[in-house]
Amino acid sequence: MDTTISTNILFIILSIFLVIITLGAAFVAVYAVIFFKNINKFLNMINQETGKIIGDIDGVREKVKNGGVIFFAFVERILSFFKKGRKKNNSN
Repeated sequence: MDTTISTNILFIILSIFLVIITLGAAFVAVYAVIFFKNINKFLNMINQETGKIIGDIDGVREKVKNGGVIFFAFVERILSFFKKGRKKNNSN
């Protein structure tokens, strides 16, 4: 085989391979961008929910400081005594 024909075949094969590699890299890049956008949305959601939890904890802290939790626990304890008295004995 002539060296010119061999060289042309080599360049054709390398060109096809380079096109396939470029398309594959573009495909991976598109999916990487989509993946990182989803990760960003997920992290933003976690950040918002963390803020809500911090707000709830601050609310509980204020109730504890004001003595509200103790009062509600005391009322709940008293109500539990009344609920216990209403149970019937089912043993026959």
